[in-house]
Amino acid sequence: MKRAERAVLVIESTGADSWSSMKSAVEQLSIAHRIIQASSTYELDREVVKGGASLAGGRSLVGAILCDTHLGPREFCEDIDFRTKAFSGVKVSLLGYGDVFKMTPQVTIPHPELHEKAHWLHVAAELWPDYQHPVFNENLGELARRFPSKEWGHFHAQGKALIDF
Repeated sequence: MKRAERAVLVIESTGADSWSSMKSAVEQLSIAHRIIQASSTYELDREVVKGGASLAGGRSLVGAILCDTHLGPREFCEDIDFRTKAFSGVKVSLLGYGDVFKMTPQVTIPHPELHEKAHWLHVAAELWPDYQHPVFNENLGELARRFPSKEWGHFHAQGKALIDF
């Protein structure tokens, strides 16, 4: 059996029932992958979500989970998509996977937008501050400190609530 790899995922959920959709998606992921920990979840401010249009039917939440998987990066992404596609308004993105640096048409690790999104950096750094970004040669904690304030959103719930099913 392949050795388990540590991965960090960001989960964004938009809509009237965003919290329960987010929890259900994480529960589906826990069926095949060992969830280690969840970050706090935050409600994003309208300016963070493209033009605020996505918030018309409710709020937009963001959080992250740290998990172990026995799947390779491509298979892991396919499994994430398969397990979460039924949850309308939920998007799960692979931010980092072990010490893998990979750029293919199917999978790019670390996620190419990771360093640009303060809300992704903060929730991911909460779980894995020492994850080393191979391009910037800085860890998530250092990258998150580039965005010192949380003007992008406000606290919604503790991480434990996200994985309490």
